[in-house]
Amino acid sequence: MTDVLLDEAAAHLERLDLQGEQDQRIQEQGRAVFYLPALADGLEAGGIRVLADELHVQGMV
Repeated sequence: MTDVLLDEAAAHLERLDLQGEQDQRIQEQGRAVFYLPALADGLEAGGIRVLADELHVQGMV
């Protein structure tokens, strides 16, 4: 079980590194990057408001 968890952790770190590289490439082109949270309850439970608030906090709107 430990080996499986270590493999998953390594894969997660690889994805984070790739995301960081892609974000940097986008920002170098002068593009804004915004991050939205995952919505466990979906859009039906006020998710649109959560996303809108987050975009506001990040300065998009």
